[in-house]
Amino acid sequence: FPLLLGLLFAAACATVLLRSAPPPLVAAWFGALLLLTALRLWQTRRFLADAQRRVRAAHWERAYLMRMRPYGLGWGTLLLLAGRELDGFASSFVIVGLLGVASVGVYTVQGVFRVAALWMASIAVPVAAWCLWQAGLDGAILACGTALFGAAMLNEARRSGRQHAELLRLRLHNAAIADDHARALALAEQRRRAKTRFLATVSHEMRPQLNGIMGISELLRAGSAAAQV
Repeated sequence: FPLLLGLLFAAACATVLLRSAPPPLVAAWFGALLLLTALRLWQTRRFLADAQRRVRAAHWERAYLMRMRPYGLGWGTLLLLAGRELDGFASSFVIVGLLGVASVGVYTVQGVFRVAALWMASIAVPVAAWCLWQAGLDGAILACGTALFGAAMLNEARRSGRQHAELLRLRLHNAAIADDHARALALAEQRRRAKTRFLATVSHEMRPQLNGIMGISELLRAGSAAAQV
């Protein structure tokens, strides 16, 4: 879903850039981003179709990083390809939009900090470089603001990642406790059934002998009484 939303925003950026950037360059950028989005969607479908994806987690993480790098750079190079010809509205729209895309990406992959850092750097660094390229105090302020925004987002991603790891640890710990409790209950039930079977078997085996002993005792008691009479 974030990929599809990103594609819609890329179309909006391309429309805005057509006002000042060369159309062939804009079309090439949008086509490249469309291809990268298609590759990532294809990778997602392969991941979901892989029944062994939990076992092959390291492989899929490497594959994800391989697709993430060019995809992030595709977004980050948007301003650099546009050059210095962007007007105030276009540059503001693209900068705010790119930082929004970076924020959504960091939020999506916050569980893995290095992926979040790679994603943020691939967008924030080109944006800051473009702002410095504009020269002047405004460009420097925008570059500093972009750097501070990226640092704040990465700090939040690290904090959220730690919280996510702690919650996952607690969840696994609780699951282990629940499993131990279930095994203890199963063992107690098994022992109860074994005890019941043992008592039933012993009772069944001893009943004839006890009945015989009781019968003989009754006969001996009756014989003793008769002899006394």
